[in-house]
Amino acid sequence: MIRALVAKVIGDAKWLFAALLVLMFFFPWVFLWASGMISLPAFSNFLSSALPREWQQVWGVPFSQVATPAGRAALVFVHPLIVFSAAIWTVARGSDCVSGEIGRGTMEMLLAQPVRRTTIYTTQALVTIIGSALLAIGVFCGTSLGLRAGKMYEGVSAALYVPPTVNLFGLMICLGGMTALVSSFDSVRWRTIGLMAGWYAVSTALAVVGQITDRWQWLSSVSFLSAYKPQMMVARPEHAWSLIDRGSGDVAMFGLGGYVAVLFVIGLACYVAGAFVFSRREIPAPL
Repeated sequence: MIRALVAKVIGDAKWLFAALLVLMFFFPWVFLWASGMISLPAFSNFLSSALPREWQQVWGVPFSQVATPAGRAALVFVHPLIVFSAAIWTVARGSDCVSGEIGRGTMEMLLAQPVRRTTIYTTQALVTIIGSALLAIGVFCGTSLGLRAGKMYEGVSAALYVPPTVNLFGLMICLGGMTALVSSFDSVRWRTIGLMAGWYAVSTALAVVGQITDRWQWLSSVSFLSAYKPQMMVARPEHAWSLIDRGSGDVAMFGLGGYVAVLFVIGLACYVAGAFVFSRREIPAPL
């Protein structure tokens, strides 16, 4: 029965996964090949003259770091196409975890079989998590090939982008877990997707406003997106895995590795909480 359940979940997810894998593999390759045609001085002049200086705070790293070959390649991990593709996968699969099955009327048939609710939920979660890992690896492989596509990136090691890849994976775990938790309460998939889309938009706004001005910096701590720092990991590779960072005044703060750990902890905690809710809630009859 478990084998049939796994086959069903994979069958539901395979076409979305295949489309996103192709996109997240080939886009970094094409992006780095195309960006390698723009000389570094021209790119640096664009950053310093065309973009407002306030944008530097939003990016989280100095323009001088972005203008380096390694910094330019790191733009792959913050490109909207990559981030939104990761969000599409996790929200789509997380919303299907409970509310999607209820909305289609298939949850009642699944629960009529000799299988536990936690098994149904865990199967959905594991397929989402494994798919997230493969998509993040696809981005890394596409980036590695893109670094070899032109002379601009000669000497830039692909190993620099292992921490950003793990950070991207952590972001998908976090978003997938939160979506699965919302789905465990709900019975309508599109409402789950709408709630998560709204929360994602609010989190993005909080992260941006918190970076623009020190007065509102506390808002960043409310947004899970503030823990996604792939560019900074490339700019400070020696601190990419540090859990604790001692800033000015010898005050202990989260390091870059600590932010990644936060994403994993939030995501896995939400998955566990969602399993608890789903195992105890009443399932409405299909309309």
